[in-house]
Amino acid sequence: MCSWETFQPVGGLLPQPEWTAWDQTVEYCAFGYQHYIVISSLRPQYRYLGDVAIAYATGAVWQRRQLFVATPTTIECVFVDAGVAPVDIETRKMKEELKLKEAQARAVAEHGELALISVDGPQTATQERIALRPPMLQVVRLASFQHAPSVPPFLSLPKQYKVDGDDATMVKEMEERKVNEIAVGGGGVSVAVTRFPTEQKRPVGPLIVVGVRDGVLWLIDRYMSAHALSLSHPGIRCRCLAAYGDAVSAVKWASRLGREHHDDLAQFLLGMGYATEALHLPGISKRFPFPFLFMISSMFMVPMAGVLRFQFRRTSSFIKISILG
Repeated sequence: MCSWETFQPVGGLLPQPEWTAWDQTVEYCAFGYQHYIVISSLRPQYRYLGDVAIAYATGAVWQRRQLFVATPTTIECVFVDAGVAPVDIETRKMKEELKLKEAQARAVAEHGELALISVDGPQTATQERIALRPPMLQVVRLASFQHAPSVPPFLSLPKQYKVDGDDATMVKEMEERKVNEIAVGGGGVSVAVTRFPTEQKRPVGPLIVVGVRDGVLWLIDRYMSAHALSLSHPGIRCRCLAAYGDAVSAVKWASRLGREHHDDLAQFLLGMGYATEALHLPGISKRFPFPFLFMISSMFMVPMAGVLRFQFRRTSSFIKISILG
């Protein structure tokens, strides 16, 4: 693979993929193979992020750190974040130094060499520390030919008794309705009881993924008919908003998701680089905040002499972080 800008090879040799998909910002690229998909980051330089075991994929479309994939039997969504690597930190430092040199050059051109003279005095330099973060890939199946929904372990369905004829069909419909039902939480807000929605029905035949518009994933079949897959389930909606870059709205939408799934959502936000927003989820459990300790200290704390001790204290709606002397 070669760069469009320098026409020089980037990365190592790759086997010939069956298809490729580039995002609009030319930051991510997906290479489709028969049994898996390789996902790579292209900026500031080529970096392999990982591969996902989606077999026989026929094509994919990027939508802001979301890769929507079509296979002969399913429609999948891959949430992608490149994380933070040492090369990203070095590139950021180089850009800041370059901006400083350009500003100095403009000052010299306008005011002469005197513009570079600074008065000696007490200066407080704050060193920003950027935490390294590994890449994150999460796959969610949106649609398939499988109709029977999987029952979450925390749902208790009523006992089945021996019934015949139409009664058996009625019991099955009641169970499916109970799995898909929406619970009502505090304040009258409808709350989804499942982590992800049950798989929607995939249209028959070859499909082309067009993209997302108005909260719906649009598909085109071989007869040029349009099909829509809903992305309105809170478990999907929160992740789409975070991948789009709107973590604040993702936290607000989390109120529509059962609190037993907030730990899982917080892990996702953390992988996307939103540690601060993840701490505002109201349903994270008491044991969850402790993994944030080192990340928070590396992101927000300036190196100081001495040893700092942290204490986490959870109230009903938020978490307090205290520094003990």
